[in-house]
Amino acid sequence: MRNRITFLIARIIFCFLRMNPKKLIFIDYAPGSGSNVKVLYDFMTKEYNDLDLIYINFQKMLENPIENAMHLGTGSIVITSHGPIKKMKKKQKFIELWHGIPLKKMGLLENETTMNKKKIDTLDQVISSSETYTTLLNACIGINNKYVITGFPRNDLLNLRGGEKRDIILKYFSVSENNKLMVFMPTFRKGYIREESDLNREYNIFGLSDMNINEFNAYLVKNRITVIVKLHPKEEEYYKKTFEGFSNIKLCTSEFLAKYNLDIYQILSETDLLITDYSSVYFDYLLLDKPILFLNTDLDQYRNNRGFLLNPFEFWTPGPKVNIYNHFICELEKLLADEKYYKTERENIKKIVHEYTDFKYSERVAKYIYSNYLN
Repeated sequence: MRNRITFLIARIIFCFLRMNPKKLIFIDYAPGSGSNVKVLYDFMTKEYNDLDLIYINFQKMLENPIENAMHLGTGSIVITSHGPIKKMKKKQKFIELWHGIPLKKMGLLENETTMNKKKIDTLDQVISSSETYTTLLNACIGINNKYVITGFPRNDLLNLRGGEKRDIILKYFSVSENNKLMVFMPTFRKGYIREESDLNREYNIFGLSDMNINEFNAYLVKNRITVIVKLHPKEEEYYKKTFEGFSNIKLCTSEFLAKYNLDIYQILSETDLLITDYSSVYFDYLLLDKPILFLNTDLDQYRNNRGFLLNPFEFWTPGPKVNIYNHFICELEKLLADEKYYKTERENIKKIVHEYTDFKYSERVAKYIYSNYLN
């Protein structure tokens, strides 16, 4: 509480300081979890020596309240990924990178939105991946004519395979070079009982009612497959003990990512297949041209309670959809055995949501910011 009060007072004081026209503030809301902010910051730090670049972990902002308030009061550009903070000066420019292509309804389209429209309206620029993305996000936040199509900085990480980072990943998760590596990334449910349905995942993270997790682990061992599970940071603590007894099902924690300065997208780049339900991470995974398996165990309930921005669901999800264990294994084997299985569908959706596929996203965003706001 004391640090919060100090921060608020310092913000008022530092409002009177002169802005540094070459100072950019990068506010990272989700370090390690597909952070567009951190990837762009790292790129610009290497390429632009004439700029004063400040990186702030939003979760730790109050640990240094005076220093961070000073930075926010003197920066000319503030770059965020989960919506803007309150502007300290009218002349500051706010650039929003956002954190994913929306599959589910949000913002203005939600039945009970918590979005602060006045804050959203302070944005000066929003980074986009395609005309389709621009249309979708604008339907949710309603700020016309502020989008620029560059692609998302974090997707550069999908093209960085091999090397020291790969060695760290394989060693930490006990994966041999010859094993297949899959990742399971479900949407955030705010707890083990799904908010949008009555499906309990306490002892079955995959949500398949007829699934025996011990049997599945034995299947993975036999077929030389390791599954990495990446949950929302708020769900990690609950599931830590759940995976302790399994040799081939591993939990990827925020603690691990922070320790080795990794982002989950660096792990995605090393995987052979993605399993998800309604997480929009699969849109970015399309850039790898690797198979995707969808779990739709509570699709109707989720559609009725939360709703999808993109319909029909079957068209926009380019991979098999399963809701029972035997079907799950059957489709998994098809995807791993036949590289053409759903390849056309993946390619079609990729063309719609990604205008660029060259893995030069950070470079394009940085050049745009520099030429339009710093010259």
